[in-house]
Amino acid sequence: MYSTRIAIETLIPPQFVLQALDDNGDGTATPKKIMKTAKLADHDGMVKASWGNLEYTKGNDYIVKHGPGDYGVVKTDIFAKTYDKSKERK
Repeated sequence: MYSTRIAIETLIPPQFVLQALDDNGDGTATPKKIMKTAKLADHDGMVKASWGNLEYTKGNDYIVKHGPGDYGVVKTDIFAKTYDKSKERK
């Protein structure tokens, strides 16, 4: 059985691990908190992600901007569990 650390070191390039994850000091890591822009879809459509086209539906998905020209689509229930809206603009 492989440990999470071995799996991460084997599957993910080290530079990505250092850029994207914080070391918890106990053999585990958590994603870095990165400010992103997101909007609840107000119509049905499609965005281009770095890995392909993603469809979204009005009121059911958030469109998340990960970086310049890189977008993702996240279902509202997953968005609520995954993203911190404390910096939300009013």
